[in-house]
Amino acid sequence: MSQRYEPTELLELLDWQVQTSLRHIVGTIIIGLLAGCLIVFGEHSLERARPLFSVIDQNYGLWQNGFGFVTILIGFVWVAAMMQKFSLYQDCVRKRQIQQRVVDQHRAKEEAAQARRLQREQEKAEREALENKPVLAGGALRKRNESRFDY
Repeated sequence: MSQRYEPTELLELLDWQVQTSLRHIVGTIIIGLLAGCLIVFGEHSLERARPLFSVIDQNYGLWQNGFGFVTILIGFVWVAAMMQKFSLYQDCVRKRQIQQRVVDQHRAKEEAAQARRLQREQEKAEREALENKPVLAGGALRKRNESRFDY
């Protein structure tokens, strides 16, 4: 079942979504930096472990190529994640801008309707004041549409 939101509520939700997507971008950047630090540490550790383990020493080139491949794969995954996060952020910003225009139009319509309503009430009050104003007729004060013989 879909839930209907007021335009201002939806705008607040979209603001929250923009902020959340920015936090996700920052988190992804931090994770990428941490992964880069771990890669440097891992490469250094692989080089230092070479003399200790004969398996690594015998096939050091293979280990180094495998580590390089995994590093490149991690880099591609990180770039893909960043592209996805930026795309999500741009989409959220675009939706927020559209919703802001909708809210602005809604407010302008409400203000115009309120102005028309106030003008109509003012005109109605002026008409009623003119209709109920006593007029001098035949030496006596009478209201309009009132006869002498109304009992």
